[in-house]
This record gives sequence, structure tokens and C-alpha cells, in this order.
Amino acid sequence: MKHAVLILMLLGLWQAALAQPATPAQRAGVTPKPDFGTLHLATKIGSCKFYNGQGRLEISYSGSLLLHGFKGKYTISGNLVRQYHAPNRERELYYGKGKIVLVGTFKALQWFGRDFSAVWYGAGRVRLTGEYYESATKPGTFESGWLWYDDPAKRMAWPATGSFEYPLPERKAPPVPQPQRRETPKTRT
Repeated sequence: MKHAVLILMLLGLWQAALAQPATPAQRAGVTPKPDFGTLHLATKIGSCKFYNGQGRLEISYSGSLLLHGFKGKYTISGNLVRQYHAPNRERELYYGKGKIVLVGTFKALQWFGRDFSAVWYGAGRVRLTGEYYESATKPGTFESGWLWYDDPAKRMAWPATGSFEYPLPERKAPPVPQPQRRETPKTRT
């Protein structure tokens, strides 16, 4: 039994060694923690809600972004305009086209619009909802966007047939244990 536990631990360390850490630019302003991960998101149209999160989130978008319970610092570039501000309710809404970089903690960040790309280094959850659009690289086909954790070769399609949640960091299930034959105790006769 002790050997099986040791093997499982070594497998977990091996998988962690293969993952690429976030770049220094993606970690700027954040003290790294062992339970942080990196998530990349991109879509032409859709919506998403980040919640119970922390870390650094860099978002480029066209549309609206509602900040709820954000504590930290953020910078804005482009043509984003604050259209709603309710400090007593801990809410702000930015509308337009541009980029926002948030470093801190938040209850929820909700986006709806077009031309979205984000890199999140930290921990929390995100709920995604998308729509299909015509592919720019493969005319005549449709796609919904992409998300991936550390390796772009392992990207997944942005869900367009419902609402799906993704944790950060990525949760991996341990390998399925193999059945072991147990010896039956010998009885006295």
C-alpha cells in the first residue's frame, strides 16, 4: 500500500513538472502560491462569469464587464467607460472596447460581448456560455472559441450548448486504482 501511495505522489509531481508556469508578465503584481494556475480564454461572442477569484486577470473585450466585490488595483486602456458605480453595493460596470488588468480578489466579474481574450493567473472558478460563429481559418465551419490551462495544444472548445464551469487551477483526477487480489485467510479445520 505504501508503494502505491508513493507511485501516485510521483505521478502527480511528474504532471506538475510538465505544466508551464505563467510568464512573469502574467504574474505581475501577484505573489505566487502553490495552488495558483493559469487559464487562457478567447471567443468572438459570448459571456462568462468569474467568481470567488483571486490573482491577476487581464481581459481584452468589446462589450460590458461588471465588477462585483473587487478588492485590489486595476488599470484600464482603450475606450472603456465606467457606466455604473455603486460603492455601497461594491459594483462597477465598464462598457466599450479596450483592456482591463485586475490584480486582487473578487466575488464576481461578469462579461458579455464580443472579441474577448483573457489570461487569468490565480485561483477561482469561471462559468462560460458561448455562441457559434464562422471560423476565420476554416471558411464554411463554425466554432465557439477556445480555452486552455497551460498548454495551448490541449485547448478545449468554448461551450456553446449550455453553461459550463471550469476551476482554476485545473483539477485532475488521480489515476484509477487497479484492483488487487486479496488472499483469503486460511481457516483451521
